[in-house]
Amino acid sequence: MKLNLRAPIYEDHLTPNGLLPREEQIYASAAWHFARLAMPALIDIPEQATPEGTLDTTVKLQNLLNATVILYAIKDLNRMMNFMDFAKAEALRCGYPWRHELDSFVKSGGRAFNEVTRNPDRLNIS
Repeated sequence: MKLNLRAPIYEDHLTPNGLLPREEQIYASAAWHFARLAMPALIDIPEQATPEGTLDTTVKLQNLLNATVILYAIKDLNRMMNFMDFAKAEALRCGYPWRHELDSFVKSGGRAFNEVTRNPDRLNIS
């Protein structure tokens, strides 16, 4: 069975409307797509509360990145990751949240914060 994937090109976020470079729309859209997958996952992790004896949910940013690379048929991962600064600028322009864990993941080449789980210090327990 052959699966035909159609990767979205985020026209509203490409120049001149947005900050993602239109000249590199595939790589820029891939970076934006990855950021939009990673951000909700990173935001939701600290808020999870699990019953004792139940495993906390863990997000693996590398898995989200791999899925994006497959969807967009990215041949040069470094080239795609060079657009993460544009994705961050576009997210902030749109009023979307941005977490430092994603910056650290990108800057470390995927070594830092690849596996993110609950941070007990950030839970709001009264």
